[in-house]
Amino acid sequence: MSDAANIKQDCFANLEKNKLFSFDSIPDRVVFYFIFMPLIRSEIGEFVKTWNAHRIRTQSNLANSVGGIPDRLYYHPKEGIENCGKIPNLDRLQQHAAQFENFGESMSVGHPTFFTLFGFSFCLLRKWLIIKDVDAYLPGDTAIWCREKLRGWGHFEAPRASDFIPTGPDKEMLIPQYYRHLIADAREHWKAGNQNPKLALLKVPRGGYEWVVSQRIVREIPDLAENPRDLVEDVDPERE
Repeated sequence: MSDAANIKQDCFANLEKNKLFSFDSIPDRVVFYFIFMPLIRSEIGEFVKTWNAHRIRTQSNLANSVGGIPDRLYYHPKEGIENCGKIPNLDRLQQHAAQFENFGESMSVGHPTFFTLFGFSFCLLRKWLIIKDVDAYLPGDTAIWCREKLRGWGHFEAPRASDFIPTGPDKEMLIPQYYRHLIADAREHWKAGNQNPKLALLKVPRGGYEWVVSQRIVREIPDLAENPRDLVEDVDPERE
């Protein structure tokens, strides 16, 4: 993972060196997010899948250490293993969701990615006709504009990490032509008034929501009550 991170840093530095990316430029960041966010997320997902299928050893200095393959331990636990999962409180989830109304992209149940993202918990979300895709990083019309511009230049395939990373003896990072075209188009669109559509970034959530300090922890650990930064209420008051 560290090697992959170093490669990405070299790639991004190369874009800056060639004046094809500036963090202070909105159109540059739009193109950057559109191209690289799916690549980074995909690689992180593959990293997680790989290591969850990798055997880990029991550590003698940790009494509760469990050896084995994480995926097998989770999906095929041994007989007698307790399932500590809990069904979430829907009312509390809705309260939390209301605090993020200004973030992400609205997505109806009929949205083509709805069942991909939320199919596993559709039964819990069935009473929400409109939900938020909190993983979105660009407004829908901005992402569509970028995609159509790439197609206009004859690039119909999804960008790949190998488009930017050299495979031969030459270690110079690559910059595919489609990236140069898209950056040029985005900058020109911005200079022309940035209309129809208005290229933009989604608002970034910062900080936690209004944490509620667990009164049980306050009672049991009074010294921590003075600094309740990480003490989050996770117990139904009626059950305390």
